[in-house]
Amino acid sequence: MKRSISDMASGVLLIFIGLVLFLRVVGVAPQTMETLAWMLGSVLAGLQAALGFIRHSTAKKFWGSLGCVAAAHLAVWTSGLMEPTIEETMGAGLLWVGLAFTFVWLSAPHKLDLLVPAILFSGPGVGYYLWWYDLVRLESLKQLFDSGWPVLVVLLGAGILLRSLIPIRQ
Repeated sequence: MKRSISDMASGVLLIFIGLVLFLRVVGVAPQTMETLAWMLGSVLAGLQAALGFIRHSTAKKFWGSLGCVAAAHLAVWTSGLMEPTIEETMGAGLLWVGLAFTFVWLSAPHKLDLLVPAILFSGPGVGYYLWWYDLVRLESLKQLFDSGWPVLVVLLGAGILLRSLIPIRQ
């Protein structure tokens, strides 16, 4: 089994190196090659996440989905469609981790404890992008959090109630 995994890794690496060399000979710009590399990385990480869903491996689901989302976002950055700033990098990193927890939770919705880090990481990331693209004003977010925090207590109670009603799978 270990030999086939190392053979697969070696094969993928040789294909990638050959593709990069071919693109260099053909005259493709380095920025385009970097974008293609991130896109390929996103696909490979997505396959790892899919393998995690098939084999019921939480670690493969988490790291595969994190790598898939992060590499896809990095492909957008290297393509020039978005210019990353320090703030956007922090917001994107939080969003990547939050989405990875969300994907793991989607495969096991009875594990409500995975929603806590999903919300804690995704919330600021989504909030950053909503603010950055002027979809939400910062003052309205402040008012929402100042007056709407009891909703979090209600949601926590609903989650605990829902968890007690869902039968535990063995």
